[in-house]
Amino acid sequence: MHLFVAHSHEIVKRHGSLNAFSCQGLEKLNHVMTVDYFRSTNHHLGVKSLVQLMRRYNRILWFQHNPGACHF
Repeated sequence: MHLFVAHSHEIVKRHGSLNAFSCQGLEKLNHVMTVDYFRSTNHHLGVKSLVQLMRRYNRILWFQHNPGACHF
């Protein structure tokens, strides 16, 4: 909070707006991961299930950025 109260004018001057510092993307990722975690049948595994979720998310991102890599 201190950053936005005391230094927001400096951020706007340097970057043009505060939009680049929004955490909406991170909040959406948290929501998606939470929903996926509670929908899975293996969330009783603890850390292993979180590793599986992160690997799944990384695979999704990889295929989004490499659309020609998947040839079915």
